[in-house]
Amino acid sequence: THPQFINEPTSRLVKVSEVRAVFRCEASPPGTEIRWLQNGHPVSQNKWIKVSGKKLTILLGKMENISRQTSHFDLHNDLYFQCEIRYKGKVLVSAPAKLILATLRPFPPFPLDIHISAIAGNTAVIPCDPPDSIPTVITEFFFNSSVIARSTDRKHLMLSGDLQIFNVTHEDAGEYVCVAYNPFLAEKVTSEKKIILHVKDPREPKPVVIIKSPLNKVSASLGRNITLECSAVGYPTPTITWKKLHGKLPQGRFQQFGGNLHLIGVMHGDEGTYHCEAENSGGKEVRSTDLEIQETPKILKPLKNVNLEAGNNLTLNCPVRGHPKPILKWLHNGKEIISDAKMNFKIFLKESSIALKLVMVTESTTPLTDKVTECCFL
Repeated sequence: THPQFINEPTSRLVKVSEVRAVFRCEASPPGTEIRWLQNGHPVSQNKWIKVSGKKLTILLGKMENISRQTSHFDLHNDLYFQCEIRYKGKVLVSAPAKLILATLRPFPPFPLDIHISAIAGNTAVIPCDPPDSIPTVITEFFFNSSVIARSTDRKHLMLSGDLQIFNVTHEDAGEYVCVAYNPFLAEKVTSEKKIILHVKDPREPKPVVIIKSPLNKVSASLGRNITLECSAVGYPTPTITWKKLHGKLPQGRFQQFGGNLHLIGVMHGDEGTYHCEAENSGGKEVRSTDLEIQETPKILKPLKNVNLEAGNNLTLNCPVRGHPKPILKWLHNGKEIISDAKMNFKIFLKESSIALKLVMVTESTTPLTDKVTECCFL
């Protein structure tokens, strides 16, 4: 019999104003000892951290008026906890559970107004440059004292924080101010920067200019949606077309609104280079972006118990999937294994898995019948 997790601690997103944050851990069989680790080291109880068997409590309220110099830890740095379970000499360690402090920074001071000119019928882009926030903010805009809080057919609040106004008219001219909203904190901050939009009637042909395009490289999680933003100005009003290098846009899983490309439920095959092409009678401009599809690491086949006679060799395989390629490590009774000839351990890559080979296992060094070995992500 070896220890098993019933419930592992999970990451917590907290407000600094909260009284406490609680991590929980349950294990079997009965009699399994539970210990707690903070950033890989045993937790020491103090006025901020309380441990009671299956429960670890962070008393956040006691930390509000404590300076960084005297605080046991700094909430603004990476902080994670793990549950270590022990039963008859066998040890397992849980995946890290982070304590994440929700934050909303103010906009930087910006005393000067910004003036933007747009040609009637073009797309106007009102920039925001939202401040740092955990989780990411949702933006809205004040416009001549009214509020634009939701996207409409012509006005779109983009994930970048910008406001795009399609087929802009003279009625859209005026003063815009960005507001950043953190939904977890239910707090807002308002920018000091005022954007003044001027709308002009076209008088003569103007060549196309792309004024908004994606970064050179963007990433999206497998199965999620992503919008690649692209806007252009000119007269006649530019036509924007999206193309994929060495391939086609995913049939039935993309939409284009304005000049933006919206990909739905991205797959590995969607990875590649995308071109935004803006064109009018005065010429053409192209911008490119590389899309990377990321996949959460997953162990495809769990390890099984092994009984082995002393003197035999053993290879344990840990097939994994994920992108970018996951970095893994082996743990033996909660301690990381490093390839070492003296300890008879050898770690090597084997196709899509990482393998651990134990050469000439002896009772005196690593009797696997009495130990627990696990493969996990770094």
